[in-house]
Formats: sequence, C-alpha cells, structure tokens
Amino acid sequence: MAEIIELTESNFERYVIQSEDCIMVDFYADWCGPCKMMAPVLEEFTRDHETFRVGKVDVDRYPELAQEFHVMSVPTFLLFCDGRVKARVSGMMKKKDLEDWAEQMRRKQ
Repeated sequence: MAEIIELTESNFERYVIQSEDCIMVDFYADWCGPCKMMAPVLEEFTRDHETFRVGKVDVDRYPELAQEFHVMSVPTFLLFCDGRVKARVSGMMKKKDLEDWAEQMRRKQ
C-alpha cells in the first residue's frame, strides 16, 4: 500500500528532485483548517492511486522549502516530474478535483 512520505530538508532532494517519477507534494501547516480537512482526502487519494507518489512538507518546520518553491498559502500542491515543478494548485479540493488535476497535469509532462 502506498504511503505519504514526510518530506524534510534532508530527504527532499532524494525523494523529489532526484526522482525520475512524478510526485505530488502537499505543503501544509498543522494549524491550517483547510489543511486538516485535506489530510483524509490526500490519504484516500494515495490509497486509491498507488501509481502516484505523494509527499508532505510542514511549512512551519521547513520554511526554506516553502520559500524555495514560492509557496505563499497552504495547502498548496505541487506536482514535480523529473525533479521539476510541472504544476501547482492551492486551496481545498474534493477528492475528484484532486484526482482530475493530478491526472491532467501528469499527462502533460
């Protein structure tokens, strides 16, 4: 079963930048209401779409990563393919909207 990867400054390079696959990264904060509401959606997405790799970055613990990728609000989802940002979307989404966005963006890569 696929799991959400807790991304940190020390493992971001290995899991995201050096990856030849696509990975969706959720930039979130523990205090963020919409982020809390997205957590079960993201877990369900990860469980249902095992071909997608999914990671999370806590912007309070790793503000440098948020700055590097110009994350101004949470939640923000970035899709990285071949180590580069291919797409971004911010705010709450229903699972179907997240699925549609992720699939559409992955096909474009």
